[in-house]
Amino acid sequence: MAYANMTGVDREFTRSISGPIAHTLGYIALPIYLFTAGRGFKAMVDGEIVGCAYLHMRRISGFVFNVNVNEPFRRKGIGRALMEHLEREVRAMGRRWVGLHLDDGNTPAQRLYEELGYRNYHHQFLRSRDLTVLHQLELPGLHTRSLTRFEGHRMWKQYGDLERREGDVWAARVVREDYDEGPPSGGAFSACYLDSEEIGCAWLGGKKSRPVVSLLLRSAYWNRRALAATLLHILLHDRHDQTEAIDLQTGSSAHHEALLPLMRDFGFTPHNQARILMLKELEI
Repeated sequence: MAYANMTGVDREFTRSISGPIAHTLGYIALPIYLFTAGRGFKAMVDGEIVGCAYLHMRRISGFVFNVNVNEPFRRKGIGRALMEHLEREVRAMGRRWVGLHLDDGNTPAQRLYEELGYRNYHHQFLRSRDLTVLHQLELPGLHTRSLTRFEGHRMWKQYGDLERREGDVWAARVVREDYDEGPPSGGAFSACYLDSEEIGCAWLGGKKSRPVVSLLLRSAYWNRRALAATLLHILLHDRHDQTEAIDLQTGSSAHHEALLPLMRDFGFTPHNQARILMLKELEI
């Protein structure tokens, strides 16, 4: 049942076992993964296993994963009862938060989690297919400095914490303690300056045809369109003829909301991350 759950719910796992050999290896390896990753729970109806879920304890939260109810027993309140049981387990272990990942587009599951009080944590980014409009604005005095990997990681953590504290204060602590994935791998980091003042850092990665830019800035600069456009122009100065689309990420939902209306004129539209983190603070 756990294997069927993983292949039906977890997109990354499903893709990884697409071939016959990988399929067999995944079936063998899955019990080892589940045994080491957390504690399993099963839902029973008349002696039959009809649902399952797994729970892993982190520093200040319990992380729920691979929740599933067999098709004939869905929409009968079993998923809700299973989640409520897991929350009691988390509370009994002294944690105040529950977290889980949800694939974008899984509407029934998202509806259930929202009814139970879970909130999406900063899950959107901006995408545009037209870089030529970035030439329309320029902010004098704005420039960047390339960073070593060590410098980039340090600055990424510094400004990531700052954005969370100012842009997602409700979840800042639990994300920092349990769900901060750290700096992205690959790509290039840059420090951002306006005249002589350091205002944040940027990361450029992805493919030539679809670059990804992440901006982590001080909150005073979140709502300045010329600043964002000029930074993109600086970072992408040699990619205009090769780019099909650009993804622009921010470090917090408040930064995203501030940029969205400003960047629409440049063809940027909001999109959801493929995997969304949902969080709930428990009443103790």
